[in-house]
Amino acid sequence: MDDPLPHDERSPDAADRVGGVDLLGELLELAEQLGVQVRRASMGGSGGGLATLRGQPILFVDTDAPAEVQLEKSAAGLSRLADRIEQIYVRPALRALLEGGQ
Repeated sequence: MDDPLPHDERSPDAADRVGGVDLLGELLELAEQLGVQVRRASMGGSGGGLATLRGQPILFVDTDAPAEVQLEKSAAGLSRLADRIEQIYVRPALRALLEGGQ
């Protein structure tokens, strides 16, 4: 579906909302459901992603990055856990986002 407004005319968080649902929030909740620790930190605007420290998966969310970048990096990181995600219900819009990050 085409976006009726040019990118710069949308609200700042329009990229992470579908049908009024906060996809980034859902994605971070999914991470926690999967036993992934979520850490929000200032990383200069282009950081973030999934890392493993001492055997524990940690999803870093760059608080300096725009919401769209936070969403993209988080989805790309969690898509590495596809085998674990397949075993639980994930809303279709969120699943499509995760599958796009593979």
